[in-house]
Amino acid sequence: MGEKHTPQLADLPDRIREQSEEAKANLRQWCNDAREDPSMLWRSTVLRVLFWLILGICALLLVRGLSRSLLPSEETMNTEQAAPLATLYVACVNPACLESYATQQAMNFNAWPLTCRKCGQQTVYRAKLCPKCRHWYATAPGEPVRCPYCAPPETEETQKAPKTGPTDPDDAEDPWGSLWNRFSTGQFAASGK
Repeated sequence: MGEKHTPQLADLPDRIREQSEEAKANLRQWCNDAREDPSMLWRSTVLRVLFWLILGICALLLVRGLSRSLLPSEETMNTEQAAPLATLYVACVNPACLESYATQQAMNFNAWPLTCRKCGQQTVYRAKLCPKCRHWYATAPGEPVRCPYCAPPETEETQKAPKTGPTDPDDAEDPWGSLWNRFSTGQFAASGK
């Protein structure tokens, strides 16, 4: 039987050294040829594939980086949860108290009125900010919307008493308007004119 010649381990470093010298010589020759004719680089299939592969990887990394900077991260999207509480500005409608403060209630809260933390009565409703005096105030359902700081509540006597003066500042300058006001309120007949 024919014996096969198996390479021995001792010959392996010599063969690697010979092949590396041969590879170096081939690389030097290829570099010299590329200097003389640079278009040779594009004719090489391996270099064209390598070029397009590197260009594709760079484009992919650029698109990935842009998408991460423009879109919120997944960690942020997964950790955000709906707030179970809402902050409400409330005020007491009790004329002796008028306490205003912020409170936190459930999002679906609708059990009005609340108990006032100052006077202890159930007279607290959602508050509004007065554009004139910048105080927070509330009005009870069915009551006129009026800031208690700017326009104090009217008493029963002021509500029933007829207004005798001109209601419009222009009426004070117009004699016919003031005459009409006196006639319509009955002052003209009482004075005897």
